Amino acid sequence: MLNTKFYKIDLNEWKRSQYFYYFTKILPTGYSISVNIDITNTYNMIKKLIKSFSQLIYILLQD
Repeated sequence: MLNTKFYKIDLNEWKRSQYFYYFTKILPTGYSISVNIDITNTYNMIKKLIKSFSQLIYILLQD
């Protein structure tokens, strides 16, 4: 069973507070992913519908 109880940590007393500070303030970590996506059908559809780059920009900037 998953432990779902959360406890507030006193950073002044926590032994790992320096590591927490380092990885959250000095060197924040992040994740990234790269994937190959086949957009041939989408590209061809847009190419048929949109005749100019300015049309594309106009459509993309609409709310």
